[in-house]
Amino acid sequence: MKARNICQLPFKLLSLLVVFSITAGMLTACDGSPDPSEVPSQSKTQNSLVSVPEKTSTNPYKWTVMMYQDADDEILEEDIVTDLNEAELVGSSDEVAIVSQIDRYAEGFDGDGDWSGTKRFFITQDDDLDQINSEEVEDLGEVNMADSKTLIDFVTWAAENYPADKYVLILSDHGSGWPGGFSDVDSKSASKNELIDGFGDMIYLNEFDEAMAEIQQETGIDKFEMIGMDACLMGQLEVLSVLQPYARYAVLSQEVEPALGWAYAGFLKQLV
Repeated sequence: MKARNICQLPFKLLSLLVVFSITAGMLTACDGSPDPSEVPSQSKTQNSLVSVPEKTSTNPYKWTVMMYQDADDEILEEDIVTDLNEAELVGSSDEVAIVSQIDRYAEGFDGDGDWSGTKRFFITQDDDLDQINSEEVEDLGEVNMADSKTLIDFVTWAAENYPADKYVLILSDHGSGWPGGFSDVDSKSASKNELIDGFGDMIYLNEFDEAMAEIQQETGIDKFEMIGMDACLMGQLEVLSVLQPYARYAVLSQEVEPALGWAYAGFLKQLV
């Protein structure tokens, strides 16, 4: 069975079901006072009532979900393309924008037109699990998804074009725990040190930290509502320590994941 790990650890693969639910709740007063939401937003001044305007957001979306799909891998290409098709079962709505940057592997999975390179999509709803029918926003050609600058470019693009009140960032590919993850076998990056000689080019944890700090500065996003890593072995203290300044919640796996990854239609449907 395929798994989303680089190390190929010698222990039994566990089947994991990742279900992520996002719900909005309201606290009610517990001291006998009325619920503030039921009190008219007016204040009395002498003999007249003055309306207090409600706070409204100027962003067109409540949520933007960014999917950084590094499918430039012979083993995972088909599965990550399927993940995008799963997201299409739900699609974006008036309040939720779902966008993807997906890089495919040359001479690997021959489905869906057998194209390679990197494209950006605004995810729209359809029931076809074999064909990507979402709006193609950009064709970037071949880019190095293992380069943290590519991640910065995608997230800043998504935040600029699909501004929202809350943001979710999900990264998909192989994971390798504390060193990092999200490799790109088609990239021609020169070796930097012995660690890269062993693991190959990927987004190392220190590079991810620097990238998120730059994203925070460029976009003005204080914290992502969630950062998820649809990859093996990333549920480690070292990874969580890096994510903490940039996200309120994290969804990670301590163990190896099935190659097909998360149940995207399941949690996106609940969000939308």
